[in-house]
Parts: sequence; C-alpha cells; structure tokens
Amino acid sequence: MITRYGFGRVHPQVIGETRDLRAQWALEETGLPYRVHALDHTDGELDGPAYSRISCFRLVPVIDDDGFIVAESAAVLLYLAEKAGKLIPLISSDGCGSSSDFSPRSLRSSGP
Repeated sequence: MITRYGFGRVHPQVIGETRDLRAQWALEETGLPYRVHALDHTDGELDGPAYSRISCFRLVPVIDDDGFIVAESAAVLLYLAEKAGKLIPLISSDGCGSSSDFSPRSLRSSGP
C-alpha cells in the first residue's frame, strides 16, 4: 500500500498552499489505496533522522509504495498516473501525433 507523507500541521499562512496537496488529489482521483503519514512541520519532524532516511533533502510530498520511494510533487504525480494506468500517451496510437518533451526540464514546477 502507498504511504503519502504530507503536512499534518503547518504554519497558518501556508494552509492550502503546500504541494503535498497535489499528491493527495492524484491519489484520490486515481483510486489507488493509500494511507497518510501526517508530518508535524511546526514540531520539526521533517528535520528528524527518520524522515531524512526517506527524503534526504526533506522534500514534501514523498510517497512510499512498499519500499519504492518517490519524492517531488511532479515525479509523484507521474508515478501515480503510470501506476494507475492513467498516464496519457505522449504519441498518438497511429504514430502521427505530436510528442512532448519529457526531459527533467519539463518536470520543473513553475512559481513558488
């Protein structure tokens, strides 16, 4: 089963603004079974040794799919879409469609 590591408690000014909501949304939309590990950012849980073993850069969100760890929200979304069989093909089935550039540059999130 997938475990989603996301914020459980944050400073009031960032409620609803954190990128772990993307992973939550994707898990709900794909219907994949998951559980939540709510991180207590205000108490420093992201800086502890247990979380640094999962995410060496202490990024949120992180998912753990039975030992397979995925960090960074765009990577998590791609992983979940592929796992659920809902990743849209980059090239049309007749081979004549356009393709997208799926380089690391294209995975970069814009904005803060």
